[in-house]
Amino acid sequence: MPAIAPLLALLGKRSTWITLLVVFGVIVAGYGIMSYVATKSENMSLRTELSQEQAKVKQYAANIKANEKAIATRNELVEALAKVETVERVRTIKALEANPDWAKQPIPADVLASLRD
Repeated sequence: MPAIAPLLALLGKRSTWITLLVVFGVIVAGYGIMSYVATKSENMSLRTELSQEQAKVKQYAANIKANEKAIATRNELVEALAKVETVERVRTIKALEANPDWAKQPIPADVLASLRD
């Protein structure tokens, strides 16, 4: 108990409490400043990452638009080829019907091979 008496006497003084409050205030303020700096740094990092991701989204949107345009062009070409094929098929059928004697003859192998290529 004799070692506690000087400590209790020190804590009984008003200046000791003021000093402890100031030290505590400095610690709390330091923690607050450190927390603010860390948060600000993290926010800047997140903003950078966000802008990079937004750039990616814009690029993806442009790619999607280009792909849709390419698909539309392809579909138009396929449709045009189908019309040409239909016309050519009708012309061939009419030509065969108009020449039944020739149509009954076998096609030479080299001619048939060239038609398939």
